[in-house]
Amino acid sequence: MRQARSPDENWRNPLFALRRLARLTTIEPARFAPALAADQAALLGARIAPGQRAALCAGGRKLPARAVFLASPTPRSGTNYVEALIAAHPGVAISPCGVREAPFLPEADRMLQFERGFARRHRDNAERIAPYEFLAHAATGFLARAAAEAPAAEAIVLKDPHARRLELLPAIMPEALVVLVLRDGRRTVDSMARTWPPRFPGRTFEDMCLEWALATEAALDFAARAPAEVLTLRYEDAVAHPAEAAQAVWRRLGLGAARDCEARLAMVPVMGSSTHSRGAEGVDWRPRAPSADFDPAGRPVSWTRAQERAFARRAARVQARLDREHPVGAAPGGAARAPVPGRPAFGKVG
Repeated sequence: MRQARSPDENWRNPLFALRRLARLTTIEPARFAPALAADQAALLGARIAPGQRAALCAGGRKLPARAVFLASPTPRSGTNYVEALIAAHPGVAISPCGVREAPFLPEADRMLQFERGFARRHRDNAERIAPYEFLAHAATGFLARAAAEAPAAEAIVLKDPHARRLELLPAIMPEALVVLVLRDGRRTVDSMARTWPPRFPGRTFEDMCLEWALATEAALDFAARAPAEVLTLRYEDAVAHPAEAAQAVWRRLGLGAARDCEARLAMVPVMGSSTHSRGAEGVDWRPRAPSADFDPAGRPVSWTRAQERAFARRAARVQARLDREHPVGAAPGGAARAPVPGRPAFGKVG
């Protein structure tokens, strides 16, 4: 498989530079392709699991702190909000080692460069080290350090709002619960464009549509063939039913109810909203109390005809698949949910 260039290396590619200057799309589909076949990922996970469990039990812990990997196809999908919901339980720790985002997946291919160098130093190393094994070792060490820093935590949340190489997650963190947050494409792209307005020579609006479509399709493929330890959430449902979304994750983690959970859920702040978190320099991530008009799942989207055409051309098919396979209004995990009387419906913008 051809390796995709990482974002900071793209400008070294003359073709990328020419396409960016001509305002053509520059999103590489190879960035969203699987890194390992399913059988290779399963073998790597089986190889890593015992050592990772032992590392997390080190220091006298009776049970390892459960890792939760919170992922979404692209930024602006609602992972900040869902993270705050999960963290309303006092047994959950977030931002391990002070790291707000843990990009193990989008940066995974960099570890292959190290592995190739490692293999060159001794002829037997190439036979001893499987592809991405050092990435798994790095994840193990990171989780062990995080568990040592939060010894009372029953679960530790790592977050990355970039769906890249998702099939590596069960391989590098075999016992982690993966929480996959999916959001309506129109509102996600609209939020991306509000947060990082398309400016020359940066990404175009059509780039944003294409990135959302490729990343969401990769996430849907992963969810369709994923092992049991994956929980899918629609962001729209998490906003409409925050307690239910949080409890769905807590149940999967085996966490009992705590007395102050409801109070904590009621105080979940707004962070990084493209409309309600704007300061002097644009969108910021300072916690704010939600205002009466804060409705990220239901607000209208006003685009030009050119923007509407760009989304239809690049993302309409994936949007239809998302709504078919993970419709708004389904309970976490896919079961149907009865409508809540008096609650507004959240879904696609007509």
